[in-house]
Amino acid sequence: KANLALRAALAAALGESVRKAAEANAAAAKLKQTAATTEEWLKQNQKDAGLADQVGDLAAAIGNLKNSRAAFARAWSDWKSGAAEILPSKPPEAPEPSGEAALAAQIDSFLSDAKAARPALEQNLGLAKAQLALRKDHLQKAQLLASLADHRHALESGEPCPLCGALEHPYAEGAVPTVGMPALERELEAAGKNFSAAQRALGDFAKAVSKLESDRGKPLAALRELEKTADELGGKLHPFSATLPAPGAEDGLRQELQNRGKLYRGQSEKLRETAASMQEEARKAAGAEKETAELNAKTENLPPLPQKQATVFPGKVPSVADAAKVFSGAVNHENAARKQSEARSQDKAKAAHDLSGTRERLEKAAAASEFGCLAKLKSAMLPAEEAGRLERIERDLGERTAAAKALLEKALKETSELIAESVPEGEEAKKFQDAQAARRQTRDQLLQDQAKRASQLEADTKNRNFREGMDRELGRGRKALAVWQKLRELIGSHDGAKFRKYAQSISLDILTRHANRHLARLSGRYLIRRDAGETLNLEIEDLDQAGARRPMASLSGGEGFLASLALALGLSDLAGRSVRIDSLFVDEGFGTLDPEALETAIAALETLRQDHKTVGIISHVGLLKERISTQIAVEKQPGGTARIRVVS
Repeated sequence: KANLALRAALAAALGESVRKAAEANAAAAKLKQTAATTEEWLKQNQKDAGLADQVGDLAAAIGNLKNSRAAFARAWSDWKSGAAEILPSKPPEAPEPSGEAALAAQIDSFLSDAKAARPALEQNLGLAKAQLALRKDHLQKAQLLASLADHRHALESGEPCPLCGALEHPYAEGAVPTVGMPALERELEAAGKNFSAAQRALGDFAKAVSKLESDRGKPLAALRELEKTADELGGKLHPFSATLPAPGAEDGLRQELQNRGKLYRGQSEKLRETAASMQEEARKAAGAEKETAELNAKTENLPPLPQKQATVFPGKVPSVADAAKVFSGAVNHENAARKQSEARSQDKAKAAHDLSGTRERLEKAAAASEFGCLAKLKSAMLPAEEAGRLERIERDLGERTAAAKALLEKALKETSELIAESVPEGEEAKKFQDAQAARRQTRDQLLQDQAKRASQLEADTKNRNFREGMDRELGRGRKALAVWQKLRELIGSHDGAKFRKYAQSISLDILTRHANRHLARLSGRYLIRRDAGETLNLEIEDLDQAGARRPMASLSGGEGFLASLALALGLSDLAGRSVRIDSLFVDEGFGTLDPEALETAIAALETLRQDHKTVGIISHVGLLKERISTQIAVEKQPGGTARIRVVS
């Protein structure tokens, strides 16, 4: 039965191995076809082999191209905006340059056209100036004519007029001139506005042209950088059969290159995986074929089945390992049974031979003994239980005798050793034992004292560690206390006045720095300093007196005005960090200045116009009226009224 089961298991395993070999060979053939297709694709797309490694550099280069295009577009847009302000009717063309030279020619052509428009503005300014002079002359003559009303009655017909030399005097009889003063003043005001507008237009035009000329290199530099970036990117794209992207298509090209690199890398990985799978399937096929050969060999080496035994195994076919194990066990059992049978036959023959010899010897011994024969010897034998009991008693007595003998020998040996060592005996032994007990008690007391001191040392160590921890905690607390003490020094009182003064002193330091920058232009002698004794008090440092410091009140009226003006200008700079201040008004104070100081103050105020600030001065000083070109005059009128007039 075990032979039949093993044959059935081998047949089933053989069929399974044949099936595995066929499947592995079929899978290997399919993988081989896939590998060939992948190799052909990789060969056709060989140019993308290095794309996966260079896609990062290409993406960066494409990004640089995009940024360069954006930078050129911004530079051109800024330049074009400035150009459109000069010649709105003829704006520059759209930037479609074929190179830097073409763009430079386009820019230079526009600048040439723009400069050609300047004579028209200058002519307009000349006309406005002439018109202003004419209106001013008309008004002056009308005013002079009105002022001579008291002298008209002295004119005589036929006598020349002392003003114009005319011999006819139509107004001598009290006639009033019909020229209207308000109309002439309005015409003069309109002419002044036209002249100012023409001046501003010419000035703005000149500034705009100058700015365009100075900014001419910006779009050219941006285009130069763009062409350089495009050439570099074109060189990098050429090996991959790619061209420069159109403006706005940079991201699409970058994504396309990334996809191509990813696809080539995926196909390469697919080829490697296919090759590995082919090797695995080949290994499986070889293993299945080897297993088939081994199974065939095992089947051929099996012993033949009995003729009367069935050739089909009934029931579920076991595995080869289980069937082989059962078959091996059956074979081993059969061999062991055969060997055991042979051994028992030999033992039986030997036992019969030994029994015959023993019987002969016993009969001879019994015949020679007092029993006379073997039958009487058997009848005289003790029962087996009694014989066993006597044997045990004899054995126990022997063991006790040996133990007693050993103890005796040990006692004799120890006694000899004690005698040799002069061990005390009797009363001396008792005294020795008492002394030994006393020493033992002393030893126990010393051990107790030692344990007590060890406990004290352990407690002392714990206390020391606790104290060290408290010292560290105290150190951390002192550091925190130092911070709070510093804050207390800064903040001070409960209402925050000290901290407020401290913060204000910082702002005051910044203000003095700004003010000293302006004071250096107004007066090179003084510097404004914060008083070290008073947090928010200011004092003057006299550079002509070796840096001596004195109160602000020690300045003269003119010096005090210059210091105040410097502080006002510094405060304007300080406030201008968050809010732009374009206007500054100075009310009086110039009357306290000597001519030299007044000239310095006016020059300093005029420099503020370079920062695009409007400076208004309210004063009655005549020198200021001569220096300031544009004035708003307040003129008193009869009846307690006043009139405002703009004087250019």
